[in-house]
Amino acid sequence: MDIKEGRQKNLFKIHLNIRKLTGVAGIILALAVTGYFPLSEWIDANRRQAIIETLDTTIIDAPSEHKKELLKQAQAYNAALGNYSDETQVSEILPYDKQLLLNNDSSQPIATVIIPQINQTIPVYHYAEGDSLVAGAGHVYGTSLPVGGKSSHCVIAAHTGSGKMEAFNEIRKLQPGDIFAIRTLGEDYTYSVTGSEVVLPDEVDRLKVEEGKDMVTLLTCTPIGVNSHRLLLTAERIHTTELFDSTSQQTVFQAVTNIRIYPFLITVAIAVISGIVSVFSDRRKKREAEIFAQYMNSQYPNNQQYFFNDRNEWR
Repeated sequence: MDIKEGRQKNLFKIHLNIRKLTGVAGIILALAVTGYFPLSEWIDANRRQAIIETLDTTIIDAPSEHKKELLKQAQAYNAALGNYSDETQVSEILPYDKQLLLNNDSSQPIATVIIPQINQTIPVYHYAEGDSLVAGAGHVYGTSLPVGGKSSHCVIAAHTGSGKMEAFNEIRKLQPGDIFAIRTLGEDYTYSVTGSEVVLPDEVDRLKVEEGKDMVTLLTCTPIGVNSHRLLLTAERIHTTELFDSTSQQTVFQAVTNIRIYPFLITVAIAVISGIVSVFSDRRKKREAEIFAQYMNSQYPNNQQYFFNDRNEWR
């Protein structure tokens, strides 16, 4: 083999290796990109589950008299907001920032939203802004607290299309008659969906208290990725907790079994199939090369070293 042929062969091998490395790098990049959302949702589901479990434990361990007093305070707050008489005897209503906080810790959630139809359980914090919406859902200031009332309207907001968690992505699937609950101080306040509508951000009249109605509205941005409007999912109170005995908390598996994991699974399938095809293709090419080398060696025995090297490979 002369110098020129040797260089050509080396260049061919380098080019082949680059192609293989590029293919592997492309598959790794595709797995990283498509796996980001389900992985981040899995991590966030773990985080939220830990927060909810901590909240439940705190509620269980809290003195019953303290919980009753907090509940009275929240009910009095709603009565004042809804302009109706309240049976609780509260001398002074706590400010909003102090409401429903067992340990007076503003970083802790005040309630939990449980939506069985979409396998969603998410903690609710004071204020629908900033850190609250990053951590879960936020209670909209100026609306009723999540403890119900004769004339009350609690509004809870959460992101849509967030990269790290589902938030309220799937509430679009809920239909009239579907049921969800808000768990506050260990009590479930259950609501049945009555309808949904899309409004402009400044159309806040839909969030006002309606006399004689105990309502909750779940609010999120829409369309996903554009966020120019607001989706309002409205529900009214029903007095049952039957559906929430066994569906009180979301599992980590449920958190990631949504449409966002499909691209990752498809990419994994493509990578596996490509790997299998590549292995069989390499074996076939190597076998063809061996057969050709054996044929050439039999035809030109004097050039055996040229056609068939000591590793049984054709050169």
